[in-house]
Amino acid sequence: MLSKNQFVTCIPLVSDNEEDLYREIDEALAQKPDYLEWRRDYFLEDDYEQERRILRRIRNLGVSLIYTFRDVKEGGFRHVLNEDRWKHIANAAKSNAVTYIDVELNSSEEYFEAVKQVVKSTQSQLMISFHDFAKTGSYDEIISIFDKMEEKGADAFKLALYARDKVDFKTASAAGGTYSLKTDKPMIMISMGEKGRLSRILPEVMGGCLTFASGVKATAPGQITLEDILKLRETLGV
Repeated sequence: MLSKNQFVTCIPLVSDNEEDLYREIDEALAQKPDYLEWRRDYFLEDDYEQERRILRRIRNLGVSLIYTFRDVKEGGFRHVLNEDRWKHIANAAKSNAVTYIDVELNSSEEYFEAVKQVVKSTQSQLMISFHDFAKTGSYDEIISIFDKMEEKGADAFKLALYARDKVDFKTASAAGGTYSLKTDKPMIMISMGEKGRLSRILPEVMGGCLTFASGVKATAPGQITLEDILKLRETLGV
């Protein structure tokens, strides 16, 4: 499980079919990340037994997994009805292969509660996420988002905001750093885009503990390779 004081890395998996996904997993694991994230919204096949087979294979590799079926409004690759997303999430959570199930804070109440209940009935934990690909928002707005995640019972927070300039990056850093002192929950805090790239290298400056590195394809603005992240951290002496 994530710890708020422990830096870890994650590579997203974005293949659209099983054969390519296995190849992508092998390539990602060669870089030795701490986590993989299966971006299920990129995967175009919808067979539940196939999904269970893939998850068993990942489980047998002994790697921690974040399972994300992202809504298209928050960066998902394709539109899928909430009912269908929930069925896949339930299937994944019951596999005992998933460390965290990601669900968006801005989901409908019905969908959110359905996901929360199935996650809480399994060994998985609940990661609540919020994404804004256009802006960062104010300090108070960011704190309010974290408060809502806490109220909804998150085991881990993920907040990704687009930094239009240095002020946005400083605002996000200040809010994330402050909230990390308030909560005992692990936080993923990302300032997307070129102006926020430091958050990819040193998530600790924003109160975060996990960084997403680009695999075969970047899934958000500003992602860089795991090799570059680790080299830069070594150069900085962290």
